Amino acid sequence: MKGRNPIERCFPVLLFIPSFVVILFVIIIPLVNSFYLSLTNYVLLQPGTGKFIGLENYVKILFDPVFHQAFKNTLLLMIIAVNLELWIGLGIALLLYKEFPGRGVIIPLLVTPMTVAPIVVGLQFKWLFNEVYGVVNYILTQLRIINEPLAWLIQPNIALIPILIAEIWQWTPFMILVMTAGLQSVPKDLMEAAEIDGASALQRFRYIIFDHIKPILWIALTIRSIDVVRIFDVVQIMTGGGPAHATEVLGTFIYRTALVDRQFSYGLAGSYIAMLISILFAWYLFRQVRKVVE
Repeated sequence: MKGRNPIERCFPVLLFIPSFVVILFVIIIPLVNSFYLSLTNYVLLQPGTGKFIGLENYVKILFDPVFHQAFKNTLLLMIIAVNLELWIGLGIALLLYKEFPGRGVIIPLLVTPMTVAPIVVGLQFKWLFNEVYGVVNYILTQLRIINEPLAWLIQPNIALIPILIAEIWQWTPFMILVMTAGLQSVPKDLMEAAEIDGASALQRFRYIIFDHIKPILWIALTIRSIDVVRIFDVVQIMTGGGPAHATEVLGTFIYRTALVDRQFSYGLAGSYIAMLISILFAWYLFRQVRKVVE
């Protein structure tokens, strides 16, 4: 080691410098700058603003009823959509667990919705739930489930349902992929032994399959929960957060506040609160993963 010249000793540091420079200018400096702006009264395209006001934006946003509605809707989507995606995905993965003719074709078809751009999904479901020419209303009226077409996207009490269905349709394939991969880790000899010993399908699932894939379940929940906090495209295309903020989520709240209403620093405060919520959810879910693994 003593015989190495200074260039050789510094070589690992030199390799690190390009990555550090990219991280500094792409992540660290924009984060510091945006956090400082969130502590000011900066209004977009309005000269003379940008005065430091401390935590005033954060205090104000915590008492904002629209922000409360956005947080409640985001939490509702997270709880309902992610859990339904998980259990539907697990059920389909269990059906695909054993080899059968056409399995190699069915799996790629099932994951197709995940490859569709969220904007396209939003437009697709906006058309499906249209009051006048939507397919959903047509089917429901033909089946006599409803007497007349429903204005799904402009009635506050039901406007969140189409968004929920769109989210489940697009991201259940993610759960199918994760669960299918997780099921491959279950020892087949253990399953065969349990079947020979007379264990029912429910018992094999409860005591063998579920125990083996439990860490994967928590990881999938963590990834999708964090992802739902960032939901924006589908909601913005389908309802824009309306009617009367009934479908407002954190993403649309930040967009409307910062860019439409031009209250840029106020919107940045909302984005940092959303980021903190994501971190707290991730911290809690990763703790659950560690408990399961240990």
